[in-house]
Amino acid sequence: MALDYRHLSRDEMIRLLASRERVLRESSEIYTKAFRVSPDAISITDMETGRFIEINDSFERFFGYKHNEVIGRTSNELGFWSTPQDRDRLIELVKLRGSVRDFKTSGHTRAGGLKIGLVSAEMVEIAGRPALVLLVRDITNREKAAQALRESEEKFSKAFRTSPDVMSIADFETGRYIEVNDAHEKIFGFKREEVIGRSPTELGIFENPAVREKIWKSLEANGSVRDVEIEARTRDGKRLTLLHNAELIELGGRKCVLRVSHDITERQEAILREQQARREYTLQLIASQEAERARIATELHDSIGQNLLHFRNRLQSVLNKKNLPVKLRKQFEDMNDLAMQTIEEVRRISHDMHPYQLDHLGLTRALASLIESTKQASAVAFEQRIENVDDLFSKDAATNLYRIVQESLNNILKHSRAKKVRITLERDIHEVHLKIADNGRGFAPAKSHKTTKGLGLRNIAEHAQVLNGQFQLNSKPGKGTTLEITIPVSNGRKSAKNARK
Repeated sequence: MALDYRHLSRDEMIRLLASRERVLRESSEIYTKAFRVSPDAISITDMETGRFIEINDSFERFFGYKHNEVIGRTSNELGFWSTPQDRDRLIELVKLRGSVRDFKTSGHTRAGGLKIGLVSAEMVEIAGRPALVLLVRDITNREKAAQALRESEEKFSKAFRTSPDVMSIADFETGRYIEVNDAHEKIFGFKREEVIGRSPTELGIFENPAVREKIWKSLEANGSVRDVEIEARTRDGKRLTLLHNAELIELGGRKCVLRVSHDITERQEAILREQQARREYTLQLIASQEAERARIATELHDSIGQNLLHFRNRLQSVLNKKNLPVKLRKQFEDMNDLAMQTIEEVRRISHDMHPYQLDHLGLTRALASLIESTKQASAVAFEQRIENVDDLFSKDAATNLYRIVQESLNNILKHSRAKKVRITLERDIHEVHLKIADNGRGFAPAKSHKTTKGLGLRNIAEHAQVLNGQFQLNSKPGKGTTLEITIPVSNGRKSAKNARK
């Protein structure tokens, strides 16, 4: 609606015009300042010729050209548009609509770099000629970041899909699968569509819920889990051993778990086969040693022992003669004493090489006899508490346990300088516990019994391994030594019965 100024006086009209000029001047100053300080690149070009009429400071920074290098020239002359067709399309849209918003394009800077921008354009009139106002918002960094993210996601997607390891993404709260890779399908035998939305427990992949709870608690506390060995099962029931890794991630504001599992089933089976082969070799070696010891013990007893006994009897018959000179009698008596000592030594060696007590007394009484004879042959005070275990071990197992005690006592007498030794052998429903403790000088044990220099400890460890026992050795210099072996005997009675049959 037009205003009617006819009722105004001349002075009022002059004041009104002055006020409007001031407003226009102030408005012009505001727009000029906004034009200059805008963070976006702004330019004004002649619509017909495309030549620049004005640019702001941000335009100079955006493209790298000074004001005097741009004014009067066209964008094509300066090579701004990386795709010249974009400018033609933009002009067409402006002519059609009068304005354009957020037209995405790219342009070259003076230094040859590439800038990406969102262009807004509007047609205006300047001095009676149509002109084009362009505002360019720099989105180069944003686009590069978005491109890098897309590339990263593409790389992750390819790595996820093609990885030979089992990979999956699951919801942290429910444990249900969100995504699985091809290796997951191949190894477990479940198709992707059968897995998504269900948990490994529901599928029977992880049979033990306690394992899942342990992993989840560790994830919650630390954000990741590294190299946890877990047992799993395939669709057809095959058991697998996996080296499991997991990490908390966020997808769309949702807490998720990225899991990567390496199948080590074949490696573990190879290790078990190697362990079994070593155990069988150890069993054969110990059996061979025991057989050789028995043979040597028999020869000592039946051959050398009998010859020595025959020799002593011959000496005794000479000593029975009444007319034997005194000096010669003394020599024969010394020889008789030496023969007797030698016979006793041969018997001791023979008994040590093959524990005949086991055959005649049983394991429990044989151990008690061994400890008592060791006590009689030394100045060490021995305490013993031996429970009856004769019905728990087969003949071979009993021999191995006897050798452990025998070797331990020999080590104590040779090396410990102990004054007191306590030996206990206790049994319960599932295991037998042997403990031998001395108050000797002690030592610093090796990290592994396999690397220790002492043959005694290695022999003890081998016998314990044959018995499937857990061997623990505690010792410190000046603090004595304690040896403990725990032997499972859940099948001991059966083994003992089979041995007797």
